[in-house]
Amino acid sequence: MQNNIFPENWVREYGNYLFSLAVMKLGDKEMAKDLLQETFFSAYKNRNQFRGEASEKTWLTTILNNKIKDYYRSIKTRPRFIDYLDKTEAAFQNYYYSSEPHHYGHVRDEVWVSAETSDKVVRRKEVAKALRDCISLLPAFMIPVFQAKYMDEKKADEICKEYSITASNYWVIIHRAKVLLQDCLRKKA
Repeated sequence: MQNNIFPENWVREYGNYLFSLAVMKLGDKEMAKDLLQETFFSAYKNRNQFRGEASEKTWLTTILNNKIKDYYRSIKTRPRFIDYLDKTEAAFQNYYYSSEPHHYGHVRDEVWVSAETSDKVVRRKEVAKALRDCISLLPAFMIPVFQAKYMDEKKADEICKEYSITASNYWVIIHRAKVLLQDCLRKKA
């Protein structure tokens, strides 16, 4: 295929989309700006390698996703996962599984079910914004694992390999992220 790319249009056509994606996955606007700049630079430098098998947008999104993965790898997230899990086990269990009425103990998936039917009460746009806001409040190391599972629809073994975590750490992180998101969404409701 012919190399039909137009770098001069990238910022105008794809900048907002790529920036939003980066902010959502990173939870940090400044880092998102940096990685977006690196993405455009890398794409421009390697523009002759673009084969046209995907759209420009898809190609740039892939480059950005790789930059984000490299960023998370570079900050050595694995020790932070394990450290966080060890340090917070008792507090987490107490808060989320307490039988006291002011806690949300034993409540697991109601928010996900109600989110499906909540468009009768709340417009989808507001729900999506609340979810994005809540995701950005998760501990930074949980965000890429959660997004890989639910937004990128990757399989558990692939995510474990990508982020160098064990299967058991993966499931604990996913469970905790869901519980934290449920709590956040309840507070925003």
